[in-house]
Amino acid sequence: MGKFIITEREKKNIRDLYSLNEDKDSTYGLCNGKNSISEPFIYLGNVKKSGLFKTIPFRLKISFPTTGSSTQSFKTAIKKLGDKIKKSVGDEEGYTIILTKINKSVGSASNYLNGPLQPKNSNNGLKLSDASLKTDKNFTNLPDKTTSQWKKNEEYAIQRVSKLIEFLKTDGKNYGFKVSNEFKRGADYIRITDTGGCKDEERDTSNYPKDGQFVDVIGEVKLEPTVNETVLECSKGMGIIIGYFRAGMDVKGFPIPSNNANHNCDAATFSIYGNGELIGFSNMNNKKVYKGTPYNPPKAKLIGTNTPNHEYFPAKEAGGTVYTIITPTEQQLKSISSSGKAKNGEIKLTMKGTPNTTKTGKYHGEAPMVCVYTQKEGEERKIIYGPLKPFADEGTFISGNTPKTLGIFNPCKPK
Repeated sequence: MGKFIITEREKKNIRDLYSLNEDKDSTYGLCNGKNSISEPFIYLGNVKKSGLFKTIPFRLKISFPTTGSSTQSFKTAIKKLGDKIKKSVGDEEGYTIILTKINKSVGSASNYLNGPLQPKNSNNGLKLSDASLKTDKNFTNLPDKTTSQWKKNEEYAIQRVSKLIEFLKTDGKNYGFKVSNEFKRGADYIRITDTGGCKDEERDTSNYPKDGQFVDVIGEVKLEPTVNETVLECSKGMGIIIGYFRAGMDVKGFPIPSNNANHNCDAATFSIYGNGELIGFSNMNNKKVYKGTPYNPPKAKLIGTNTPNHEYFPAKEAGGTVYTIITPTEQQLKSISSSGKAKNGEIKLTMKGTPNTTKTGKYHGEAPMVCVYTQKEGEERKIIYGPLKPFADEGTFISGNTPKTLGIFNPCKPK
């Protein structure tokens, strides 16, 4: 058998190749892992309430498989986010979760697309310098950002956030989400994450613990109560007459009877709630109105006497008639009419003593006469509750902590 002769040049090439392989990370490009795609990461900040709405800051990281549609990953993650939000606030009221802004986002692809590619970021997210890409033997011979394959891979990373937003616009309603018309989007950061030149499912997790195919967003959602539209429509134009009537009289065209009990005190300041939502105040103080000299009560005693959407009618004499007409705002009516609150289409009206308006923390509770009506444009006023004196506990007191029921009524069923 003849000898196989290798030239000096061929020997040099073999030595150079051997040297290159010696310098190369022994695990780089070895794609033998069998990994599952990471579960969505979800973090929720503190819930804040502003008027009708609640807001929650959040962070959401969604990982994707190398092949197949991203839709299933979005479905899984958004359902889990929605469930966690509802659990954090209690979903008995029913909410629509509105994405209002994304402050910061990261869209990433692994450094693999039909083969290894030069990464843009290390596995822990740090940006790699041009110098390291040129000198690191792991990267020097890989397709770089000038190649079509690399650019195509980067485009996947660029599209991740936009696809998430589009999913929420088109499919979010299936999970209780929608995107605000005033949605704001902050800075986007794009990564090609070093996963050892492997698919996430096949990377060596001992050296590349973090996956490369993901979108990571920090933003804020607003929770809007889901409204019972029927109850809301029936409640429009609502007015609540509440007070002490020493003698019967007409109010807004309705005959209001007398309370048939004496009330002469300045410990009758109450907060009024509809289905648990604060809608106004009833100030029935009437003891020191006219005592020979002008009476200048402390501010706490004047609660509800100069409040928007309130008509306040003070007593003209000590122990005299005193009442308020409260007109709930549109936002208050929406909250009252939320699906979770307006059970069976009903509104429960309650009151409790307004904190820090009496020295003792007790409130004289025998007084209120209540009448609820609606007045819609072009229609006659309709009584939907009362006039009734819901309790006749003369001489008793009401706590500032425990609400007392004034009445339960269906606004769609006028008297």
